[in-house]
Amino acid sequence: MITPLAPSNPNYNKALAKTYKFDPKKAKALLKKAGIKPGTQVKALIPSIAPYSTIAEIVQSQLKDVGLNLQLNQTSDFGGSAIREKPELTVVSLDPTLFTLSFSGDASALNVCGYKNADITQALTDARDASKTAAEQKAAWDKFQKLELDDSPLVWTNLQGLLAAGTTKVHGLNVINSPYGPQLNTVYMTK
Repeated sequence: MITPLAPSNPNYNKALAKTYKFDPKKAKALLKKAGIKPGTQVKALIPSIAPYSTIAEIVQSQLKDVGLNLQLNQTSDFGGSAIREKPELTVVSLDPTLFTLSFSGDASALNVCGYKNADITQALTDARDASKTAAEQKAAWDKFQKLELDDSPLVWTNLQGLLAAGTTKVHGLNVINSPYGPQLNTVYMTK
C-alpha cells in the first residue's frame, strides 16, 4: 500500500503504509454488498503519455480480478477531457502541492466527481498552516493521510523515480518527489 505522501516526504507516516493490502476476495464481497454486479463497466480516463497507459493496464487487470470491467480512454487533453467526460476513474500524477485541487470539493481535472470530505480538507489546511508548530503540522499530515486512506477516494499506485544532486552552496531546497520537479521558491545560493 502506498500512502498519499511518498516515503521521501518528511511528513510520510510509515505506520500507515500497510493499512490495506490487495485482497480480491474481500473486494468482491464488498462490491457484492454494495450491489455492484460482476462485469460492471467502469470508465477510466488516462493521459496518453508514459507511464500512464502501463499503470492503467495494471489497474485494469486488478479490477478484472475483482469482477469489474475497466474501459480505458486515452487522451492528450486530460484536463478538458476529464471535465467534459466525468470519468469514474482517472490515472494521474499527484504531488502534495496539488492536494488542494483533489480534496477541495470543487470539480476540477483532479477531482472530476467533486469529492469532498470536510475532515480531510481541514487536516490538509492545518498541515499547511504556517502559524502551527512543526509538531502540529506533522500531526495534521498524519491525520490527513489516515483519513484519506480510510475514505479511499484515491488509490495511490505510483511514485515516480527521483533524481537529485546537490552542492554545499545551494540552500533551502526541499526535495519532494514531484512530477513537476522540486519546488524552487525557497532556494538561495551562497558564495
